[in-house]
Formats: sequence, structure tokens, C-alpha cells
Amino acid sequence: DQPIRRDLHFPGPIHMRPSRFGQRHFVMMLASDPKANLDAWAKLPPLKGANRFFGIKRGALTLAEDERERPLLVAQAYGAGRVMAFAADTTSRWWMEGFQPAHKRFWRQTVLWLARKDELQEGSVWIKLSQRRVEPGGRLEFTTGVRSATGDPITDARLEAEAVLPDGTTRPLRLSRHEDAWRGSFAETKTAGDYALRITAQKGDEPLGTARARFLVFEQDLELDNAAADRRGLESLAAMTEGQSIAGPEQLRSLLEELLERTDELEEKTETKHTLWDTWPFLLLLVGLLSVEWFLRKRWGLV
Repeated sequence: DQPIRRDLHFPGPIHMRPSRFGQRHFVMMLASDPKANLDAWAKLPPLKGANRFFGIKRGALTLAEDERERPLLVAQAYGAGRVMAFAADTTSRWWMEGFQPAHKRFWRQTVLWLARKDELQEGSVWIKLSQRRVEPGGRLEFTTGVRSATGDPITDARLEAEAVLPDGTTRPLRLSRHEDAWRGSFAETKTAGDYALRITAQKGDEPLGTARARFLVFEQDLELDNAAADRRGLESLAAMTEGQSIAGPEQLRSLLEELLERTDELEEKTETKHTLWDTWPFLLLLVGLLSVEWFLRKRWGLV
């Protein structure tokens, strides 16, 4: 709870904005158009305070400053690396007050510049699989897209997808647009083996890159998944059928001897009933009587 030392810090509110050198710098570009970029910075909530910079080295560039032109962000190349110093500490206010895209873009571009990734001109193609292991006959869902060097989605890119089968043949896949990404699926997974999805992106005649993701269709044999005997299951089955469970093959001999001594209990009596109606002679007698009756009635003129 000590008061702020004015010789080391200056209190807010502080409106951060690009300096004369920072207006076209990669880190400070919240919009591609210079005027729109300045407007975007002007809309951001003010910061609560910042540290004071003293003795900025020769060759360092002030990329951001406040309304009184006090430096807030200083950057310098050092050998093959890059160094940056940021004086403020409350950019979280941008996120909390509804400026999440600007907050995310500023810090992403800061990290990319420090890693020298701002020099990449081609896009970054990505692909995300719903799973890496698929059972035979299953369907694989995937999402893909392409980002610029700043991490922003490139929505006007043209993407082509294909599946590489275990034998090396390919199958073209259809993609459907979903917000800033594309979705697709692959269902020709009857054969077990190592598969791959390959995505190629381009914008106009300019290639943006490729992405490849592998997945496995595994062989599934339910009988061999667990070859060990299920002792509890066998005991339960024996109890339900009024049988008996034995511990192992060494008890088989004693079990056979016990069954030989109890053969009378194993006898099963079956009762079968036969009637006159179920015999061939009775059927032939019945057919004969009916035939004689018809013959006599015909002879005597009764029919």
C-alpha cells in the first residue's frame, strides 16, 4: 500500500498508441489499413499505469507510447535475436472490456516477432482429427483450415483434401465450410492399417502450404482381446444352469469318476404317446372304406 514512486512509475489512465516508427511495424498492426489501425488503438481502454524507461539504447525503436509521447514498448535486434521491453502491465483490461481480438492479436504478433516468424509469407495449414485410432468400418471426422503469419484465419483460401490408404492409393475428400474452418469425414476404413489425411491450401495461384495427419485403423478380434478365461463368468454360468465349476484340468479325472457313479441321475425319461390316428394302416383303412362307399353309391345310382 505504498504510494507510487514518481521517479520509477507514472500513473494512469494511459492511452497506448503506436509511435511514429510503430505505425507500420508488424507488432502494432491491429488492422492492415493505417487509418483503421490508428482507430483501433484509439478505441482500446486506457491502462492503469506504466514503468518509466531511462537511457534507451541507441538503435532501439520505440514502437508504442502514451499521449505524452512517453515510451511504453521498446524493441531492438541483438545479433541473430530480438529483444523487447514493455512498460505497462494491465492490457488484460482490453480483454475484460470486450476487445479480445485486439488483445489476442497484439500479444500473438509480439511473440511471432520475437521468434522471427513475422517474416513468413506463406500461411500455416492445420488439421485436427476427432481421434487417432479408428475401428474397422468406423467414420473419422476432421477439421482443417489455414492461418496467416499473424495467426488470423484466411477465409478466402481454397483447400483440397485427400486420404492416403495403406496401399498408397488416394481418395479425394469433400470439405464443407464452417465459420473460419472446413469440416470433412472419411469412412473407407474397412482395411486395417496406417492411413493419412493430406490438406493442400492455396490462395489464387499462390500456394499456402500443406498439412498431413496420420491415423490408425486397428484390427479388432473380440475373442482374442482377452484370451484369459473369465472365471467369475464361468462360475456364474454354472450356477444358473445348476452345474458345477472346477478349478482346473487336474480335477477333470475326479469329475469323470463322479459322473460314472451317478449315471442313474443322468438318465432322462421321455414319454411318447401313439394313437390310432397316427398310424399308416388306420389311414389306409379309412381311405379304403371311403372309396368302397363311394363305389357302392355310384353303382346303386345314389349319386
